[in-house]
Amino acid sequence: MKATLGILWNQLRTLRRWLAHSGVHLASEKRQRLIAKEVIEDNLEAEIAPFFLSRPSYEDEIRAAAYVYTPNLIQKDSIANLHIALGRYKEEVQRAEYLQKQDDILSQENKAKARARYKADPEKKKASVRDSYKADPEKKKASVRDSYKVDPEKKKASVRDSYKVDPEKKKASIRDSYKVDPEKKKASVRDSYKADPEKKKASVRDSYNADIESKQSAKRQRCQEDLKENRAAKRQ
Repeated sequence: MKATLGILWNQLRTLRRWLAHSGVHLASEKRQRLIAKEVIEDNLEAEIAPFFLSRPSYEDEIRAAAYVYTPNLIQKDSIANLHIALGRYKEEVQRAEYLQKQDDILSQENKAKARARYKADPEKKKASVRDSYKADPEKKKASVRDSYKVDPEKKKASVRDSYKVDPEKKKASIRDSYKVDPEKKKASVRDSYKADPEKKKASVRDSYNADIESKQSAKRQRCQEDLKENRAAKRQ
C-alpha cells in the first residue's frame, strides 16, 4: 500500500489509524517494515538524477541527488506472496490432516463405547436403529436391500413371514405380477395342473358350471323381459 500510494511511513501510520477507527485493521508497522525489508533489501538500484529542492530558509535549487528504486518490486513481491501462500496452504493441510485423525480416533472410540453399551443393553441398540430409520426412511430401505444381497434366503423368509401375517398381501402381489406378465399366470396355471391333474378337472367343472349358470340366468332374464313386453301389449 505504501509503495502504491507513494506515501511516507508517518503518513501510512496516520492512514492506518483512520482505517482502524472505521473498523478496517491492517498489519502493524513492524510487520510491514519486515515485509518491505525482505522485498527490497537485495533488490535496489541507484542513479544520480537532477531534483528540484525546496527548503525553508534556503533558496530553491536544482541539483543532482541519488535516486534509489526497486526495478522488479512487483515480480519479487509476487514470488514472496506465493511462498507465503504455499506455506499457509501447507499449514492448513497439516491442520486438516490432524483434525481428521482426531475425528477418526474419536469416531472409533465412540463406536467402541456404543458397542459396549449395546452389548450391555441390546434393546438400546434396537431403539437407536429405529430412531435413525424414522429420521431417514431411505436408510432403512438401503439397509434391507444390502442385507438381502448378502443373504437372498433372508428375503424369501421375510416375504413368507409377511404373507403369513397378511394372506391378502400375497394374493395382491400375485395379481400385480400377473398384470405385469400375463404369460406368467398361464405358466403358473399349467404348472399347478401338472402337479395336480384333479385340480384341472375341478377347475374345468367349476368354469363349466359357472358358464351354465350364467347362460340359465341370461335365459331367465330374457323370458322375464318377453313376459313384460307381452303384458304391455295386451294392455294397449
